[in-house]
Amino acid sequence: MVSPVTPEEALTLGKQFNQDSVLTNRGLMYHDDTVTPAQGAEAFTDRPEDFFSIIETPNGPVNFRVNLEMDADGNFVRNPLQQPQAPQAQVPAPTSPILRGLNGRPGGAAPHPSLISTRRPSPANYATQGDPNKEVLIQTGQSLLDAPKALERNMQQLLEEPFMHGVTGSPEEIYAEGLRRMSDNLKFITNDMMDPSLVDDSRGWYNTANRMGTELAEQYGITPEASFGVNAALSPQKAWPINVANQERLLAMHANDYDTGMSNPGQAASSYIQKALDALKGKQKPTAIAQQGPEFAARVMETPMNELTDPFERYTRVVLTDALTNNPSVPNISPDGVKHGDFGKIIWGSSNQAGKALNILDDGSVENIGRQLNGGGKVPTFYNNQAVPDSPLPFVTADTHSAGAASMYPAGADDTITYRTMGLSAPSGGAPAASNSAVTGSKGLYGLVTDAYVAAGQELGMLPREVQSATWEGVRAKWGDEGKTPALKKAVEEAWRKAKNPQEARRAIADLLGG
Repeated sequence: MVSPVTPEEALTLGKQFNQDSVLTNRGLMYHDDTVTPAQGAEAFTDRPEDFFSIIETPNGPVNFRVNLEMDADGNFVRNPLQQPQAPQAQVPAPTSPILRGLNGRPGGAAPHPSLISTRRPSPANYATQGDPNKEVLIQTGQSLLDAPKALERNMQQLLEEPFMHGVTGSPEEIYAEGLRRMSDNLKFITNDMMDPSLVDDSRGWYNTANRMGTELAEQYGITPEASFGVNAALSPQKAWPINVANQERLLAMHANDYDTGMSNPGQAASSYIQKALDALKGKQKPTAIAQQGPEFAARVMETPMNELTDPFERYTRVVLTDALTNNPSVPNISPDGVKHGDFGKIIWGSSNQAGKALNILDDGSVENIGRQLNGGGKVPTFYNNQAVPDSPLPFVTADTHSAGAASMYPAGADDTITYRTMGLSAPSGGAPAASNSAVTGSKGLYGLVTDAYVAAGQELGMLPREVQSATWEGVRAKWGDEGKTPALKKAVEEAWRKAKNPQEARRAIADLLGG
Protein backbone atom coordinates (compact mmCIF):
# COMPACT_ATOMS: atom_id res chain seq x y z
CA MET A 1 0.00 0.00 0.00
CA VAL A 2 1.60 3.25 -1.17
CA SER A 3 0.06 6.68 -0.46
CA PRO A 4 -0.29 9.44 -1.46
CA VAL A 5 0.51 8.93 -5.14
CA THR A 6 -1.41 9.43 -8.35
CA PRO A 7 -2.41 6.35 -10.38
CA GLU A 8 0.27 7.22 -12.95
CA GLU A 9 2.93 7.49 -10.24
CA ALA A 10 1.82 4.13 -8.84
CA LEU A 11 2.16 2.49 -12.27
CA THR A 12 5.65 3.94 -12.72
CA LEU A 13 6.61 2.57 -9.31
CA GLY A 14 5.17 -0.84 -10.21
CA LYS A 15 7.22 -0.97 -13.41
CA GLN A 16 10.38 -0.20 -11.44
CA PHE A 17 9.75 -3.29 -9.32
CA ASN A 18 8.71 -5.48 -12.29
CA GLN A 19 5.06 -5.70 -11.26
CA ASP A 20 2.62 -6.90 -13.93
CA SER A 21 -0.05 -4.52 -12.59
CA VAL A 22 -0.94 -2.16 -9.76
CA LEU A 23 -4.38 -1.61 -8.21
CA THR A 24 -5.42 2.07 -8.04
CA ASN A 25 -8.64 4.05 -7.70
CA ARG A 26 -8.73 4.16 -11.53
CA GLY A 27 -8.61 0.38 -11.75
CA LEU A 28 -6.04 -2.36 -12.37
CA MET A 29 -3.26 -0.65 -14.35
CA TYR A 30 -0.90 -2.97 -16.31
CA HIS A 31 2.75 -2.62 -17.27
CA ASP A 32 1.73 -2.52 -20.99
CA ASP A 33 -0.21 0.73 -20.40
CA THR A 34 -3.68 -0.77 -20.41
CA VAL A 35 -6.23 -0.61 -17.59
CA THR A 36 -9.20 -2.56 -16.30
CA PRO A 37 -11.48 0.27 -15.07
CA ALA A 38 -12.63 0.31 -11.46
CA GLN A 39 -16.38 0.31 -10.74
CA GLY A 40 -16.41 1.19 -7.07
CA ALA A 41 -15.13 -0.58 -3.95
CA GLU A 42 -16.57 -2.67 -1.11
CA ALA A 43 -15.45 -3.35 2.46
CA PHE A 44 -16.32 -6.58 4.30
CA THR A 45 -16.58 -7.48 7.96
CA ASP A 46 -16.09 -11.15 7.10
CA ARG A 47 -13.55 -12.17 4.51
CA PRO A 48 -14.94 -13.22 1.11
CA GLU A 49 -13.81 -16.50 -0.37
CA ASP A 50 -11.78 -14.84 -3.12
CA PHE A 51 -10.84 -11.58 -4.84
CA PHE A 52 -10.16 -9.35 -1.86
CA SER A 53 -7.28 -7.54 -0.18
CA ILE A 54 -6.43 -6.62 3.42
CA ILE A 55 -5.12 -3.29 4.70
CA GLU A 56 -3.76 -2.95 8.21
CA THR A 57 -5.14 0.22 9.85
CA PRO A 58 -4.82 1.68 13.37
CA ASN A 59 -8.25 0.16 14.06
CA GLY A 60 -7.28 -3.27 12.79
CA PRO A 61 -7.33 -5.06 9.43
CA VAL A 62 -9.87 -4.02 6.77
CA ASN A 63 -11.02 -6.48 4.10
CA PHE A 64 -11.86 -4.77 0.83
CA ARG A 65 -12.38 -5.36 -2.86
CA VAL A 66 -12.14 -3.00 -5.83
CA ASN A 67 -14.78 -4.08 -8.35
CA LEU A 68 -13.31 -4.25 -11.86
CA GLU A 69 -15.14 -4.03 -15.19
CA MET A 70 -15.79 -7.35 -16.94
CA ASP A 71 -17.22 -8.21 -20.33
CA ALA A 72 -20.21 -10.48 -20.99
CA ASP A 73 -17.96 -13.57 -20.80
CA GLY A 74 -16.64 -12.67 -17.34
CA ASN A 75 -13.20 -11.55 -18.55
CA PHE A 76 -11.50 -8.37 -17.40
CA VAL A 77 -11.94 -5.47 -19.82
CA ARG A 78 -8.59 -3.92 -20.81
CA ASN A 79 -8.60 -0.44 -22.31
CA PRO A 80 -5.68 1.70 -23.53
CA LEU A 81 -4.43 3.93 -20.75
CA GLN A 82 -4.39 7.65 -21.54
CA GLN A 83 -0.89 8.98 -21.06
CA PRO A 84 -0.46 12.03 -18.82
CA GLN A 85 0.41 15.30 -20.51
CA ALA A 86 3.86 16.73 -20.00
CA PRO A 87 3.95 19.40 -17.28
CA GLN A 88 3.96 22.94 -18.60
CA ALA A 89 6.70 25.37 -17.71
CA GLN A 90 6.17 27.76 -14.81
CA VAL A 91 3.27 25.80 -13.30
CA PRO A 92 4.03 25.25 -9.59
CA ALA A 93 4.04 21.69 -8.28
CA PRO A 94 0.68 21.03 -6.57
CA THR A 95 0.57 19.89 -2.95
CA SER A 96 -3.14 19.27 -2.48
CA PRO A 97 -3.89 16.43 -0.06
CA ILE A 98 -6.46 15.16 -2.57
CA LEU A 99 -5.14 16.08 -6.01
CA ARG A 100 -1.55 16.09 -7.15
CA GLY A 101 -2.05 16.65 -10.88
CA LEU A 102 -1.34 19.64 -13.07
CA ASN A 103 -3.91 22.42 -12.56
CA GLY A 104 -6.13 20.11 -10.58
CA ARG A 105 -6.13 17.32 -13.17
CA PRO A 106 -5.28 13.97 -11.61
CA GLY A 107 -2.06 12.87 -13.29
CA GLY A 108 -2.47 15.58 -15.90
CA ALA A 109 -5.17 13.50 -17.61
CA ALA A 110 -6.72 15.09 -20.72
CA PRO A 111 -10.27 16.27 -19.98
CA HIS A 112 -13.43 15.46 -21.93
CA PRO A 113 -13.96 17.97 -24.79
CA SER A 114 -17.33 19.08 -23.37
CA LEU A 115 -15.87 20.23 -20.04
CA ILE A 116 -15.17 23.86 -19.11
CA SER A 117 -13.03 25.52 -16.45
CA THR A 118 -14.42 25.94 -12.94
CA ARG A 119 -11.41 27.92 -11.69
CA ARG A 120 -10.56 31.29 -13.20
CA PRO A 121 -7.42 33.15 -12.12
CA SER A 122 -7.02 36.68 -13.41
CA PRO A 123 -5.41 37.05 -16.88
CA ALA A 124 -2.24 38.41 -15.26
CA ASN A 125 -1.74 34.99 -13.65
CA TYR A 126 -2.36 32.77 -16.69
CA ALA A 127 1.39 32.21 -17.11
CA THR A 128 1.65 30.41 -13.77
CA GLN A 129 -1.89 29.13 -13.28
CA GLY A 130 -2.94 28.27 -16.83
CA ASP A 131 -5.45 29.87 -19.21
CA PRO A 132 -9.01 28.78 -18.32
CA ASN A 133 -10.12 29.55 -21.88
CA LYS A 134 -7.63 27.06 -23.35
CA GLU A 135 -7.52 24.29 -20.76
CA VAL A 136 -9.76 22.95 -18.02
CA LEU A 137 -8.79 24.42 -14.64
CA ILE A 138 -10.58 22.84 -11.69
CA GLN A 139 -11.68 24.41 -8.41
CA THR A 140 -10.06 22.22 -5.73
CA GLY A 141 -8.43 22.80 -2.37
CA GLN A 142 -5.10 23.34 -4.10
CA SER A 143 -6.16 26.78 -5.31
CA LEU A 144 -6.88 27.78 -1.69
CA LEU A 145 -3.72 26.20 -0.29
CA ASP A 146 -1.70 28.13 -2.86
CA ALA A 147 -3.22 31.46 -1.72
CA PRO A 148 -1.72 32.03 1.78
CA LYS A 149 -3.60 35.22 2.65
CA ALA A 150 -6.97 33.81 1.60
CA LEU A 151 -6.16 30.52 3.35
CA GLU A 152 -5.38 32.24 6.65
CA ARG A 153 -8.51 34.39 6.60
CA ASN A 154 -10.82 31.60 5.43
CA MET A 155 -9.54 29.10 7.98
CA GLN A 156 -10.10 31.56 10.81
CA GLN A 157 -13.64 31.99 9.53
CA LEU A 158 -14.08 28.23 9.27
CA LEU A 159 -13.47 27.97 13.02
CA GLU A 160 -16.70 29.93 13.53
CA GLU A 161 -18.78 27.06 12.14
CA PRO A 162 -20.42 24.77 14.73
CA PHE A 163 -18.89 21.57 13.34
CA MET A 164 -15.38 22.97 13.94
CA HIS A 165 -15.96 23.48 17.68
CA GLY A 166 -12.76 23.01 19.69
CA VAL A 167 -10.36 23.04 16.72
CA THR A 168 -7.17 25.09 16.84
CA GLY A 169 -3.92 25.20 14.89
CA SER A 170 -2.21 26.69 11.88
CA PRO A 171 -4.21 27.42 8.71
CA GLU A 172 -2.91 24.18 7.19
CA GLU A 173 -3.87 22.19 10.29
CA ILE A 174 -7.32 23.77 10.38
CA TYR A 175 -7.75 22.92 6.69
CA ALA A 176 -6.78 19.29 7.30
CA GLU A 177 -9.15 18.94 10.25
CA GLY A 178 -11.96 20.69 8.41
CA LEU A 179 -11.44 18.32 5.48
CA ARG A 180 -11.58 15.30 7.77
CA ARG A 181 -14.69 16.44 9.61
CA MET A 182 -16.55 17.40 6.44
CA SER A 183 -15.69 14.08 4.82
CA ASP A 184 -16.83 12.19 7.93
CA ASN A 185 -20.07 14.21 7.98
CA LEU A 186 -20.81 13.20 4.40
CA LYS A 187 -20.06 9.54 5.08
CA PHE A 188 -22.28 9.60 8.19
CA ILE A 189 -25.19 11.12 6.26
CA THR A 190 -24.80 8.53 3.50
CA ASN A 191 -24.33 5.46 5.71
CA ASP A 192 -26.30 6.30 8.86
CA MET A 193 -29.03 8.78 7.95
CA MET A 194 -30.21 7.72 4.49
CA ASP A 195 -32.21 4.78 3.25
CA PRO A 196 -29.93 2.79 0.89
CA SER A 197 -32.56 2.98 -1.86
CA LEU A 198 -32.51 6.79 -1.73
CA VAL A 199 -28.72 6.73 -1.92
CA ASP A 200 -28.85 4.50 -4.99
CA ASP A 201 -31.53 6.61 -6.69
CA SER A 202 -29.76 9.88 -5.92
CA ARG A 203 -26.35 8.71 -7.16
CA GLY A 204 -27.78 8.77 -10.66
CA TRP A 205 -29.16 12.31 -10.37
CA TYR A 206 -26.73 13.82 -12.90
CA ASN A 207 -27.13 10.90 -15.29
CA THR A 208 -30.85 11.71 -15.28
CA ALA A 209 -30.14 15.42 -15.82
CA ASN A 210 -27.86 14.46 -18.72
CA ARG A 211 -30.59 12.30 -20.28
CA MET A 212 -33.25 15.00 -19.86
CA GLY A 213 -31.00 17.72 -21.31
CA THR A 214 -29.97 15.51 -24.23
CA GLU A 215 -33.60 14.71 -25.06
CA LEU A 216 -34.43 18.43 -25.08
CA ALA A 217 -31.45 19.12 -27.35
CA GLU A 218 -32.65 16.50 -29.82
CA GLN A 219 -36.21 17.84 -29.67
CA TYR A 220 -35.19 21.42 -30.43
CA GLY A 221 -32.22 20.85 -32.74
CA ILE A 222 -29.37 22.16 -30.60
CA THR A 223 -26.25 20.52 -29.19
CA PRO A 224 -26.50 18.75 -25.82
CA GLU A 225 -23.81 21.09 -24.51
CA ALA A 226 -25.96 24.12 -25.36
CA SER A 227 -28.90 22.53 -23.55
CA PHE A 228 -26.83 21.91 -20.42
CA GLY A 229 -25.37 25.41 -20.68
CA VAL A 230 -28.82 27.00 -20.79
CA ASN A 231 -29.85 24.99 -17.74
CA ALA A 232 -26.74 25.97 -15.78
CA ALA A 233 -27.01 29.64 -16.74
CA LEU A 234 -30.58 29.77 -15.42
CA SER A 235 -29.87 27.74 -12.27
CA PRO A 236 -28.75 30.24 -9.58
CA GLN A 237 -31.23 30.50 -6.69
CA LYS A 238 -33.64 28.12 -8.44
CA ALA A 239 -35.13 24.85 -7.25
CA TRP A 240 -34.55 22.03 -9.76
CA PRO A 241 -38.18 21.85 -11.00
CA ILE A 242 -38.13 25.62 -11.71
CA ASN A 243 -34.71 25.31 -13.35
CA VAL A 244 -35.92 22.56 -15.69
CA ALA A 245 -39.10 24.47 -16.52
CA ASN A 246 -37.00 27.53 -17.45
CA GLN A 247 -34.83 25.35 -19.69
CA GLU A 248 -37.76 23.61 -21.40
CA ARG A 249 -39.72 26.81 -21.97
CA LEU A 250 -36.78 28.84 -23.25
CA LEU A 251 -35.77 26.14 -25.74
CA ALA A 252 -39.36 25.88 -26.98
CA MET A 253 -39.71 29.66 -27.32
CA HIS A 254 -36.37 29.92 -29.10
CA ALA A 255 -37.32 27.20 -31.58
CA ASN A 256 -40.60 29.04 -32.27
CA ASP A 257 -38.93 32.48 -32.71
CA TYR A 258 -40.69 33.69 -29.53
CA ASP A 259 -44.03 33.77 -31.38
CA THR A 260 -47.10 33.84 -29.11
CA GLY A 261 -49.51 32.88 -31.88
CA MET A 262 -51.58 35.97 -30.98
CA SER A 263 -52.82 38.45 -33.55
CA ASN A 264 -51.90 41.39 -31.30
CA PRO A 265 -49.23 40.34 -28.76
CA GLY A 266 -48.41 43.97 -27.97
CA GLN A 267 -51.90 44.69 -26.75
CA ALA A 268 -51.96 41.42 -24.78
CA ALA A 269 -48.66 42.30 -23.09
CA SER A 270 -49.85 45.81 -22.28
CA SER A 271 -53.02 44.45 -20.67
CA TYR A 272 -51.02 41.84 -18.74
CA ILE A 273 -48.70 44.46 -17.22
CA GLN A 274 -51.53 46.87 -16.43
CA LYS A 275 -53.45 44.10 -14.69
CA ALA A 276 -50.36 43.22 -12.64
CA LEU A 277 -49.90 46.86 -11.61
CA ASP A 278 -53.57 47.21 -10.68
CA ALA A 279 -53.37 44.10 -8.50
CA LEU A 280 -50.50 45.58 -6.50
CA LYS A 281 -52.39 48.85 -5.87
CA GLY A 282 -49.15 50.52 -4.84
CA LYS A 283 -48.73 48.22 -1.82
CA GLN A 284 -45.80 46.25 -3.23
CA LYS A 285 -42.91 47.14 -5.50
CA PRO A 286 -43.62 46.05 -9.10
CA THR A 287 -41.25 43.72 -10.92
CA ALA A 288 -38.47 45.29 -12.99
CA ILE A 289 -40.48 44.68 -16.16
CA ALA A 290 -43.72 46.07 -14.75
CA GLN A 291 -41.90 49.20 -13.63
CA GLN A 292 -41.25 50.01 -17.30
CA GLY A 293 -45.00 50.21 -17.90
CA PRO A 294 -47.55 48.80 -20.38
CA GLU A 295 -46.22 50.78 -23.36
CA PHE A 296 -42.73 49.32 -22.94
CA ALA A 297 -44.16 45.78 -22.79
CA ALA A 298 -46.21 46.39 -25.94
CA ARG A 299 -43.23 47.72 -27.90
CA VAL A 300 -41.02 44.76 -26.92
CA MET A 301 -43.66 42.21 -27.90
CA GLU A 302 -44.29 43.90 -31.25
CA THR A 303 -40.57 43.84 -32.15
CA PRO A 304 -39.06 40.62 -33.59
CA MET A 305 -36.64 39.02 -31.14
CA ASN A 306 -33.74 39.19 -33.60
CA GLU A 307 -34.15 42.98 -33.77
CA LEU A 308 -33.94 43.43 -30.00
CA THR A 309 -30.37 44.21 -28.95
CA ASP A 310 -30.82 45.55 -25.42
CA PRO A 311 -30.29 42.68 -22.91
CA PHE A 312 -33.18 43.78 -20.70
CA GLU A 313 -35.55 44.00 -23.66
CA ARG A 314 -34.55 40.48 -24.74
CA TYR A 315 -35.15 39.26 -21.18
CA THR A 316 -38.53 41.00 -21.20
CA ARG A 317 -39.47 39.25 -24.44
CA VAL A 318 -38.71 35.87 -22.87
CA VAL A 319 -40.66 36.53 -19.67
CA LEU A 320 -43.72 38.00 -21.40
CA THR A 321 -43.84 35.36 -24.14
CA ASP A 322 -43.85 32.71 -21.43
CA ALA A 323 -46.48 34.53 -19.37
CA LEU A 324 -48.81 34.94 -22.37
CA THR A 325 -48.51 31.38 -23.68
CA ASN A 326 -47.76 28.99 -20.79
CA ASN A 327 -49.36 27.83 -17.56
CA PRO A 328 -47.48 29.43 -14.62
CA SER A 329 -47.58 26.16 -12.64
CA VAL A 330 -44.48 23.95 -12.59
CA PRO A 331 -44.55 20.19 -11.82
CA ASN A 332 -42.30 18.56 -9.26
CA ILE A 333 -39.50 16.24 -10.45
CA SER A 334 -38.23 13.12 -8.67
CA PRO A 335 -34.52 12.07 -8.76
CA ASP A 336 -35.24 9.71 -11.67
CA GLY A 337 -36.73 12.55 -13.74
CA VAL A 338 -40.42 11.67 -13.35
CA LYS A 339 -42.69 14.71 -13.17
CA HIS A 340 -45.51 14.68 -10.65
CA GLY A 341 -47.82 17.00 -8.77
CA ASP A 342 -47.44 20.77 -8.53
CA PHE A 343 -44.20 22.32 -7.29
CA GLY A 344 -45.12 26.00 -7.56
CA LYS A 345 -45.10 28.98 -9.90
CA ILE A 346 -42.52 29.76 -12.58
CA ILE A 347 -39.89 32.42 -11.91
CA TRP A 348 -37.25 33.65 -14.34
CA GLY A 349 -34.58 35.16 -12.11
CA SER A 350 -32.39 37.97 -13.34
CA SER A 351 -31.92 39.45 -16.79
CA ASN A 352 -28.22 38.57 -16.44
CA GLN A 353 -29.03 34.85 -16.14
CA ALA A 354 -31.38 34.96 -19.12
CA GLY A 355 -28.83 36.94 -21.12
CA LYS A 356 -26.21 34.24 -20.64
CA ALA A 357 -28.70 31.54 -21.65
CA LEU A 358 -29.69 33.49 -24.78
CA ASN A 359 -26.03 34.02 -25.70
CA ILE A 360 -25.48 30.26 -25.43
CA LEU A 361 -28.44 29.65 -27.76
CA ASP A 362 -26.86 32.09 -30.22
CA ASP A 363 -23.52 30.25 -30.02
CA GLY A 364 -23.60 26.78 -28.49
CA SER A 365 -19.88 26.06 -28.78
CA VAL A 366 -18.12 24.78 -25.68
CA GLU A 367 -15.79 27.77 -25.89
CA ASN A 368 -18.69 30.21 -25.70
CA ILE A 369 -20.37 28.24 -22.92
CA GLY A 370 -17.15 28.60 -20.95
CA ARG A 371 -17.16 32.36 -21.58
CA GLN A 372 -20.78 32.73 -20.47
CA LEU A 373 -20.44 30.59 -17.33
CA ASN A 374 -17.22 32.29 -16.37
CA GLY A 375 -17.69 33.05 -12.69
CA GLY A 376 -15.93 29.92 -11.48
CA GLY A 377 -17.34 27.60 -8.82
CA LYS A 378 -20.92 26.40 -8.74
CA VAL A 379 -22.47 27.31 -12.12
CA PRO A 380 -19.76 25.96 -14.47
CA THR A 381 -19.43 22.89 -12.23
CA PHE A 382 -23.18 22.30 -12.49
CA TYR A 383 -22.80 22.39 -16.28
CA ASN A 384 -19.89 19.92 -16.18
CA ASN A 385 -21.77 17.49 -13.94
CA GLN A 386 -24.66 17.44 -16.41
CA ALA A 387 -22.53 17.36 -19.56
CA VAL A 388 -20.14 14.59 -18.43
CA PRO A 389 -21.71 12.96 -15.35
CA ASP A 390 -19.29 10.02 -15.32
CA SER A 391 -16.13 12.12 -15.43
CA PRO A 392 -13.65 10.97 -12.76
CA LEU A 393 -12.45 14.56 -12.35
CA PRO A 394 -13.40 16.31 -9.09
CA PHE A 395 -16.35 18.44 -10.16
CA VAL A 396 -18.59 19.08 -7.14
CA THR A 397 -21.64 21.34 -7.42
CA ALA A 398 -21.52 23.09 -4.05
CA ASP A 399 -24.73 24.95 -3.27
CA THR A 400 -26.79 25.64 -0.14
CA HIS A 401 -27.74 22.01 0.55
CA SER A 402 -24.23 20.78 -0.33
CA ALA A 403 -22.60 23.21 2.10
CA GLY A 404 -25.14 22.19 4.74
CA ALA A 405 -24.40 18.50 4.22
CA ALA A 406 -20.63 18.97 4.43
CA SER A 407 -20.97 20.98 7.66
CA MET A 408 -23.92 18.92 8.93
CA TYR A 409 -25.89 22.06 9.60
CA PRO A 410 -29.35 23.13 8.27
CA ALA A 411 -27.87 26.05 6.37
CA GLY A 412 -29.86 28.56 4.37
CA ALA A 413 -28.63 30.95 1.70
CA ASP A 414 -27.81 33.63 4.28
CA ASP A 415 -25.81 31.38 6.61
CA THR A 416 -22.04 31.85 6.61
CA ILE A 417 -21.16 28.29 5.56
CA THR A 418 -23.23 28.77 2.38
CA TYR A 419 -22.01 32.08 1.03
CA ARG A 420 -18.45 31.47 2.23
CA THR A 421 -18.38 28.07 0.52
CA MET A 422 -19.51 29.58 -2.78
CA GLY A 423 -17.25 32.62 -2.54
CA LEU A 424 -20.22 35.00 -2.64
CA SER A 425 -20.72 38.42 -1.08
CA ALA A 426 -22.18 38.54 2.41
CA PRO A 427 -25.90 39.33 2.72
CA SER A 428 -26.92 42.65 4.23
CA GLY A 429 -26.04 42.57 7.92
CA GLY A 430 -24.24 39.24 7.59
CA ALA A 431 -20.77 38.27 8.81
CA PRO A 432 -17.87 39.05 6.44
CA ALA A 433 -17.55 37.00 3.27
CA ALA A 434 -14.69 34.57 2.65
CA SER A 435 -11.70 35.66 0.59
CA ASN A 436 -11.31 34.79 -3.07
CA SER A 437 -7.95 34.78 -4.85
CA ALA A 438 -7.37 36.48 -8.18
CA VAL A 439 -3.98 34.76 -8.36
CA THR A 440 -5.18 31.15 -8.22
CA GLY A 441 -8.89 31.57 -8.94
CA SER A 442 -9.85 30.17 -5.54
CA LYS A 443 -13.42 30.97 -4.45
CA GLY A 444 -14.03 31.03 -0.72
CA LEU A 445 -14.21 27.53 0.79
CA TYR A 446 -15.25 25.90 -2.49
CA GLY A 447 -11.97 24.00 -2.91
CA LEU A 448 -12.03 22.65 0.64
CA VAL A 449 -15.62 21.46 0.26
CA THR A 450 -14.71 19.85 -3.06
CA ASP A 451 -11.80 18.01 -1.43
CA ALA A 452 -14.17 16.76 1.29
CA TYR A 453 -16.56 15.27 -1.27
CA VAL A 454 -13.63 13.69 -3.11
CA ALA A 455 -12.30 12.17 0.13
CA ALA A 456 -15.72 10.84 1.10
CA GLY A 457 -16.21 9.38 -2.36
CA GLN A 458 -12.88 7.57 -2.19
CA GLU A 459 -14.00 5.77 0.96
CA LEU A 460 -17.58 5.19 -0.17
CA GLY A 461 -16.59 3.94 -3.64
CA MET A 462 -18.52 6.79 -5.27
CA LEU A 463 -17.69 9.62 -7.64
CA PRO A 464 -17.54 13.02 -5.93
CA ARG A 465 -20.64 14.20 -7.79
CA GLU A 466 -22.47 11.02 -6.65
CA VAL A 467 -21.71 11.86 -3.03
CA GLN A 468 -22.94 15.40 -3.65
CA SER A 469 -26.24 14.42 -5.27
CA ALA A 470 -26.90 11.65 -2.73
CA THR A 471 -26.25 13.77 0.37
CA TRP A 472 -28.06 16.72 -1.26
CA GLU A 473 -31.20 14.58 -1.45
CA GLY A 474 -30.46 13.19 2.01
CA VAL A 475 -30.37 16.50 3.85
CA ARG A 476 -33.23 17.89 1.76
CA ALA A 477 -35.34 14.95 2.91
CA LYS A 478 -34.30 15.52 6.54
CA TRP A 479 -34.77 19.27 6.86
CA GLY A 480 -35.59 20.74 3.43
CA ASP A 481 -35.97 24.50 3.11
CA GLU A 482 -39.02 24.73 5.34
CA GLY A 483 -37.33 22.75 8.12
CA LYS A 484 -34.37 25.08 8.55
CA THR A 485 -35.93 26.82 11.53
CA PRO A 486 -34.04 28.95 14.07
CA ALA A 487 -34.92 26.35 16.69
CA LEU A 488 -33.36 23.50 14.69
CA LYS A 489 -30.26 25.56 13.93
CA LYS A 490 -29.82 26.33 17.63
CA ALA A 491 -30.27 22.65 18.56
CA VAL A 492 -27.67 21.57 15.98
CA GLU A 493 -25.23 24.21 17.23
CA GLU A 494 -25.68 22.94 20.79
CA ALA A 495 -25.12 19.36 19.67
CA TRP A 496 -21.76 20.28 18.16
CA ARG A 497 -20.79 22.37 21.18
CA LYS A 498 -21.76 19.87 23.89
CA ALA A 499 -20.53 16.65 22.26
CA LYS A 500 -17.32 15.01 23.49
CA ASN A 501 -16.30 14.27 19.91
CA PRO A 502 -17.63 14.84 16.36
CA GLN A 503 -19.18 11.39 16.05
CA GLU A 504 -21.23 11.94 19.20
CA ALA A 505 -22.46 15.23 17.74
CA ARG A 506 -23.45 13.52 14.49
CA ARG A 507 -25.49 10.92 16.38
CA ALA A 508 -27.20 13.64 18.42
CA ILE A 509 -28.11 15.54 15.25
CA ALA A 510 -29.44 12.36 13.64
CA ASP A 511 -31.62 11.82 16.72
CA LEU A 512 -32.92 15.40 16.42
CA LEU A 513 -33.97 14.65 12.85
CA GLY A 514 -35.55 11.32 13.66
CA GLY A 515 -32.63 9.06 12.74
